[in-house]
This record gives sequence, structure tokens and C-alpha cells, in this order.
Amino acid sequence: ASLARLTATDTNTSTFQSHVRFALQSLPTLTTRPDQIKTLRQTILNLAVRGKLVEQDAGDEPAAELLKRKFALPNGFSRRRKIIKEASVDASQGLLSELPETWTYVRIQDLYDANIVIDYADGNHGSLYPRSSEFGEEGVIFVSAKDLVGGKVNWATCSKLNRERASQLTKGWAQTGDVLLTHNATVGRVAIVADEVEPFLLGTSVTFYRLNDQALSPDYFFVALQSPIWQAQLEAIMAQTTRNQVSIQKQAFFQIPLPPLAEQHRIVAKVDALMALCDQLEASLTNTATTRSKLLNALLHEALEPAAETADA
Repeated sequence: ASLARLTATDTNTSTFQSHVRFALQSLPTLTTRPDQIKTLRQTILNLAVRGKLVEQDAGDEPAAELLKRKFALPNGFSRRRKIIKEASVDASQGLLSELPETWTYVRIQDLYDANIVIDYADGNHGSLYPRSSEFGEEGVIFVSAKDLVGGKVNWATCSKLNRERASQLTKGWAQTGDVLLTHNATVGRVAIVADEVEPFLLGTSVTFYRLNDQALSPDYFFVALQSPIWQAQLEAIMAQTTRNQVSIQKQAFFQIPLPPLAEQHRIVAKVDALMALCDQLEASLTNTATTRSKLLNALLHEALEPAAETADA
């Protein structure tokens, strides 16, 4: 309940500071089990995408200005034609809270139209999906939902599609720098392709997002897709059907909170530092109370106290 107060949609600047101070006092008793640390991670992500984790800089170019510019696509890149139908369900309804003045909410399709999202697509469907006999020990990496673990691709578990068959496929090719999302059966896993790898293929259940990092940091987008705001939109769509599936058509109308580019980088640095401390805190659950107390103090000073100062500014 203490952490939930920080991210409630009705929390405003005047109440946020008191909630932070209450969390500072309560957190040591709220992080004694792995599931509690998982909640703490979600709180960090939620604060990150609501403008409450790092300080705003009045000199940053507002995110709305980015959307007014038409960015160039990479040289030689040609898009596949997308036919996007207007969403019948507003997945974001009731989920979007107030943002700082320099931020804005934006739909995936609007980012695509502005060439900020360069491309997004899933793997091959139906008759184009490779047969089991076309996989083997060698070939092109083929990533399925099961291979997205802990925010990364577990390359060791990926299948390999023979190169002749892979060369016949024009859709579903992902690459280094892309952000991946599972959207079918296992829905909501997210990974960023940080490793230097050859282009690889996706299964039907995975979407890739390729971003223009001059406007949208892939690392910030990775944070946004893990956040409760995005995950709740996935759940809203799945609640409308008996299938665990969120199609590309539906994802096109999802919204993300978009901060200024400079602030995106500050958010990513802060989230990385906090998640590293959470990793240590999780590993310390069997350690002495003194060790855990030191880690908690580091976490609190790194995250919540600066947030309180920002809210008080």
C-alpha cells in the first residue's frame, strides 16, 4: 500500500512528497520477500514513465515539438504497407495520469507516422511460417516468446532456421537495437537487443520495434513497455477476448508517455542504477540485516529522496 500511494493516478505534486516520506519509513518492512522486490521494481518503472523519478529541465525541448518534425527514414529503408484500422477499444482509458508540462502521451501509430518508430512488425503467419523440418543445428537465429527472459534474448534457447528457407522470408527480420514484445499466448515480455548480432527472424508471437534514437531512446521505450501503463493496456485488450493475443493492429493505438529526449536519457540512467540495486537487494535476502539495511539506504537515497525534492521544487 505504501508503494501504491506513489503511483496512484490521483497523486499530485502536493500529496506526492508526503507519500515519498511515508515510503522511506516503510520500505525496510516491504522488501523481505522476492515478490515484494518485484513490486518495488514496478513502482520504479511507474514513477519513471510519469515524470516522478528524475528532475525536469526547463531547457529541454518539449516532447510535443519532436512530433511536429518529420524525421527521415534510414537510407535505403523501404516500409511495408500497413493497413491500420481504427481501434474499437480504447485500451488506455482510465490509465493515463497527469504528466509534466514538457511530456505528452502519444500513440504508436503517430510515432510511426512521424518516422520516430521506424518500423514495427511481428513474424510470419500461416503458410509462410517455417515447417519444423526446416529448423536444425545451423542457420539463422529464430526468436520465439520463450526466448525472451529477464529483459534480454536468451540466444542459447533460440531455434535455427536453415538459410535457404530464411532467405525466402521478407517479414519478421529484427536486428541489434530493436525492442521486442511478446504479444501472443505469452503476452507482455519485453527485451532489448543490446548484443551485436546478425539480423534474425521472429516467430509469430513476437513484435519488434525499431526506433529513431534521435527522438526516442530504445532504452526508454524498453522501460515504457515494461511499465504498468503499457502492461495495463495489454490486459485491457485481452479482457475483451478469450485469447491471450494483442495484435499489431491493437498495438498501433496504444499510448506511451513521451518525455523530452534529454530527459529520456536521464530516466534510463536512473532506472538502470535502481534496478542494479534491486538486483543486489534480491540477492541479499539471505544476508544479514545489516547488509540489507545498507542496500536499502543506498536505494532510498538513489531513488526516492531526489524524487521528493523534485516534487517539492
